[in-house]
Amino acid sequence: MTCSFLRRLLWIRWRLLNACLYRFCVCSGQKVNNAKTQVFFLKNVNHNRVVELSANMGYNFTSDLVKYLGVPILHQRVNKNTYSYIVERVRGKLSSLKTNSLSLVGRITLGDTEESRKVHLVSWQHMCRSKQNGGLGLRHIKEQNKAFMVKLGWGLMEKKDTLWARVLRAKYKSGNDMVPAILKPQNSSRLWKGIANSWKHVEEGTIWRVGDGRRVRFWADPWLPNGKCPMSYTLGEWDWSRFGFLLLDRVCDMIAAIVPLLVWVLPPGAGWLKFNVDVMVKDSLRIAPCGGVLRDCAGKGFVRKLGWCDTLLAELWAILSALEVAWSMGCRNLVVASDSLMAINLLKNQIHDNHPYAAIISRIHPWVDVDWDVSFLLCFREGNFVADAVAGMAYNAFGVGLSLLHSVPATLEPILGVMLLV
Repeated sequence: MTCSFLRRLLWIRWRLLNACLYRFCVCSGQKVNNAKTQVFFLKNVNHNRVVELSANMGYNFTSDLVKYLGVPILHQRVNKNTYSYIVERVRGKLSSLKTNSLSLVGRITLGDTEESRKVHLVSWQHMCRSKQNGGLGLRHIKEQNKAFMVKLGWGLMEKKDTLWARVLRAKYKSGNDMVPAILKPQNSSRLWKGIANSWKHVEEGTIWRVGDGRRVRFWADPWLPNGKCPMSYTLGEWDWSRFGFLLLDRVCDMIAAIVPLLVWVLPPGAGWLKFNVDVMVKDSLRIAPCGGVLRDCAGKGFVRKLGWCDTLLAELWAILSALEVAWSMGCRNLVVASDSLMAINLLKNQIHDNHPYAAIISRIHPWVDVDWDVSFLLCFREGNFVADAVAGMAYNAFGVGLSLLHSVPATLEPILGVMLLV
C-alpha cells in the first residue's frame, strides 16, 4: 500500500513538471529534444523502476550527467577522479609542447605542417633594428611615447607663456619659474603623469646657459654644472661650497664680510621717529600680546596684553597703540613699521563698514588724520626681532592693558645692541 502511494505521488510530481515544461515551450517557442534529454536517478532507485519510469517519461536514463558548458555536473562527493580530466589535458599539452619546442625538428619548423607553413616569429628588438642591421627600422611605441612626453616637458620651460603651458602650470601648481616644480598628485591626468614620469630625462638633457643673466636668477636657479642652487634655503644663506671654487679666496672673504641690508634694520630719516610693532599669538594661552619699540636715544617702547584674538587683529591693535603712545610723547613725524602686509593694506585701502575689522580700523584712521605726518612701512621679520621680543615679554611680566617702557629691559639689551650698530 505504501509503495503504491509513493508511486502515485511520484507520477503526480512528474505531471506537474511536464506541465511546466509544456507551458515554457509554448511561451518561449522552444521545444524539448527527447533524444538528447536524459534523466538521472539516485542509486537507491531500483533498476526496474528506473526503466519503467524513463519509458513512461519518454526520456533516456543515465548514471552520469557528464558536463554542462564544459563544467562537470557533480552528483556525488568530490574525489581525486572528479578532475582527473584536467590532469590528462595538461599532460597532453605538455607532451605537445615538448615535441615542438624541445626537439630539433620542432625548433626548426616552429609548428609547420605539410599542408601549411606558419609565420616564423621574430623578436620586437630585431624588428626595431635599422634596415642596415637586418631589422625593419620600426620604433618602440613605449620609447616613442616617452620621447613625446619629454618634448612636452621641454615645452613647459621653453614655451611657458603659451596657453597650454599656463593651464598645466596653474592646474598642478608648478609655479612661474623657468624650471617648473613637477609633482605627481594621485588624481592627475594621464598627460601630466606621463610628463612627471619622463621629467628626469628632461633634467638630464637640459643645461643652463647664463647668457646676459636677465632670465637667470643667480642665487635661486640651479645654473651651476652640478645642478645645485647656490643658495641654501635651510640656512637662509649662501652655500659657498657650491660656487666658491669659481672665485679667489680673497674675493670670497670680502663678499662674506658685506652686511645683508635686506634683513637689517634701517634708521628713519632726519626729524622722524620710527615705531616697530609686532605681536605674538599663542592659541594655547588664549591671549595675544603686542609690543612696540621706539627708535630714539632712550629706547622707549610699550607692551599691551590683549584678550584672545587672531593675529591680524592683534597687529592692528599694535599699530593703534603705537599711534597713541607716539602722540602722547609729542612726536609729529612718525613711521610705523610692521611685518604684517595684510594690516598695512587694510590701512591704506578703503573698506566697507561691515568688514570684520572695521571697528579697530575706524579707531586708527582718526589718529592718522590729526595734525602730524604718519606713514606705514612694511618690514621683514628679520628686521623686526626686537619688537617681537618686546611682545613676548607681555606674557608674564605685565598685566592686561597698555604698559609703557621708559627704559630698555635687561633681557632686551643683547638684542637691542644689534640694532644700535646701524
